[in-house]
Amino acid sequence: MSFLYTPPAVVLMTKVPRAGEVKTRLVPPLTPQMAAELASCFLQDRIAALSCLPGMHYCAVAGMDAFDRQNWLPDEWRCFAQRGGGLGARMNHALGLPCRDGRTPVLLTGTDLPTLPLEYIEDALNVLGAGKADVALTPTADGGFCAVGLRTPCPGLMHSVQFSTTHALAGILRNAENLGLRSYLTPAWYDIDTPADLMRLRQELCASASARRLAQHTWNWICSNAA
Repeated sequence: MSFLYTPPAVVLMTKVPRAGEVKTRLVPPLTPQMAAELASCFLQDRIAALSCLPGMHYCAVAGMDAFDRQNWLPDEWRCFAQRGGGLGARMNHALGLPCRDGRTPVLLTGTDLPTLPLEYIEDALNVLGAGKADVALTPTADGGFCAVGLRTPCPGLMHSVQFSTTHALAGILRNAENLGLRSYLTPAWYDIDTPADLMRLRQELCASASARRLAQHTWNWICSNAA
């Protein structure tokens, strides 16, 4: 992986994978412990994949008091606690810290998309780095988005966005337009929220060697927990 412009920053947002607190929409059919194990695999796979990208790497953690970074993160990653009263505020904080460090462009993504191709992230960051867009997003089929990148800090971009709804992507695009910002969309991808999403992931991993390379821990877990 390489970038055509100054190496950027990538921020991974995550929760500490504790039973009963993560992937709760997968329970049932999974047990709370199984859901936590799967979330742990997602986290490990995204850290491994994103570590392949040049630039600075940040991890924004919910539940920082229970997060042992030595067990999760390579030494070169910077780790900090999520801050803010809602998802939009937490995303703003997570995007803002690299910007304050002088690291732009910056892209934020989550752990619940273990097979998201790194090419999508590279594409978004190259577009931002070239100054061809101010905001880059990876849409999801449910009307949301699973990655957001900024060329420079964008105050107000998250204002009044209805996160975790079918209106999230439309809301952030509307804010960008109102702020005079140019938006760029990568091809859409999917995240893992429901049992149907998990079945789709299983099918993708069974069919695609490249997906299995991106999500080795997840693939091993699925093989070990096959019905």
